[in-house]
Amino acid sequence: MGRSTDRGATWPGEPIIAATQSFVLPRLPDGDDTVRSGLIDIGMDRDTGDLHMVWEQFTDRELEQAFLPSVEVSDDGTIGVTYYNFQNDTLGDSRSDSDVWFIHCHPDFADCNDAESWSNSKRLTPESFDYLAAPDSNLGYFLGDYVGLASAGRDFVTLLSVTTDDNPADAIFVPIRGE
Repeated sequence: MGRSTDRGATWPGEPIIAATQSFVLPRLPDGDDTVRSGLIDIGMDRDTGDLHMVWEQFTDRELEQAFLPSVEVSDDGTIGVTYYNFQNDTLGDSRSDSDVWFIHCHPDFADCNDAESWSNSKRLTPESFDYLAAPDSNLGYFLGDYVGLASAGRDFVTLLSVTTDDNPADAIFVPIRGE
């Protein structure tokens, strides 16, 4: 880890490249439309100064995409991540059923670089929602910018956006108790 003493103009040592990514937008399962998304998020452990970064995952299997990720670290060091995906969608039914999920890992007790160290996904949406009902922007279907994850002591809270019969981008606040 390096520290700049001149407000970021220079840094000691060689840079560490954490990840590289092409600019690719997630695709909705039913149709050729895209999701306007956030690509990456960074969270910091306030006690250690460690940075944690999450990014979107795309696979050839549309239902396994993970997008709109958020990461945060709670006061006890637990790393929490939220993300959207289509795993509950039924292909070919003219809907793109989506959900929001939460996973966590505690680096004091597990190697969080190992996928097996992370918890099972906890569904945060009360029911799947149709992403195709979201507003369509020039970069894809869009639920809004102001969503994400925050820590509150040992707990987490998230603001997520879903579509409903009455609203194409409805915000929901979800508390997530210490995991």
